[in-house]
Amino acid sequence: MMDGADARSCRRLIDAWVARCPLGRALAPTAALAVVLFSGGCSLRTVPAEGAAPSDFAVEVVVQPANPATPEALAERRPAVYLLQPGGEYSAAMGIPDPSVVRPAPMRHLDPSQVDAMWELLVGLGFDPRRSTAPVAAGQRPGMTNGTQSCMVAIWVRGDGSARWWHLPIDGEAASPAATRVARQCAALAWATDGIPPRTAPPRFDFGPDPYASFREPPASASVPPGKSP
Repeated sequence: MMDGADARSCRRLIDAWVARCPLGRALAPTAALAVVLFSGGCSLRTVPAEGAAPSDFAVEVVVQPANPATPEALAERRPAVYLLQPGGEYSAAMGIPDPSVVRPAPMRHLDPSQVDAMWELLVGLGFDPRRSTAPVAAGQRPGMTNGTQSCMVAIWVRGDGSARWWHLPIDGEAASPAATRVARQCAALAWATDGIPPRTAPPRFDFGPDPYASFREPPASASVPPGKSP
């Protein structure tokens, strides 16, 4: 692609060629069109639409309740890790004891409109890695030892070459509405719903009498006849 100075120089050469050569006058329209296309090549490139996610956009959300063993009715407060990678691959692992050490398996692929919607949601709620003052993300996910009585959420966002971490509570008096909405959206993309599923007793099968029952019973005391020593 030529810059403006190169385009003007090339146009002057073409004008001189056209003035001196009959063939040049015949090919003048084609030559002029070539100059326009090369000099304005930058205008032919695809420009991302406003609000579209960057090509390197990725997000990871880790939810860690204070007590993961306690059943939670709200989907966004259950222990889980969600991961959206460039290209739309979405992974999730829910109901796990320690989500901070789990890499979830792929669950589904989001279409471009869903990826753009997630980016817009994060930027609109203040989770913009390009403008945030949150700590810069390192190459490895930080530890999430939850020593509080709140459900903590770690949100990692990457876009346009920048990446940031946020650690926020989503319950209690200090709950972050923005982090709560992000966690809930991630749970919804993993098809999680509110409500505690009923616990059912495991099925038991009758395989008949125990063939080893006689070996488990204590042996009967043997009687000793009179006059005989045991």
